[in-house]
Amino acid sequence: MESLKVKGSYANKNLILPVRMREMKRIATRPKDSSLDTSKASRYLKEKPYDLDKALDVLKEEIGKSSKG
Repeated sequence: MESLKVKGSYANKNLILPVRMREMKRIATRPKDSSLDTSKASRYLKEKPYDLDKALDVLKEEIGKSSKG
């Protein structure tokens, strides 16, 4: 079984399947590039979004809190 290292833990690579956007069944059409530009929010809020590692740490912490009570 192949594994993918994700922030110090391992995920089963068999659970991650590549798929083309045109293969997705969607109700509405979407543009090819639907990435989120956070630069305007960062300027106005004087904050920067978390990088991926920090975001995963925060998510893991929040999930841990919610499962405890």
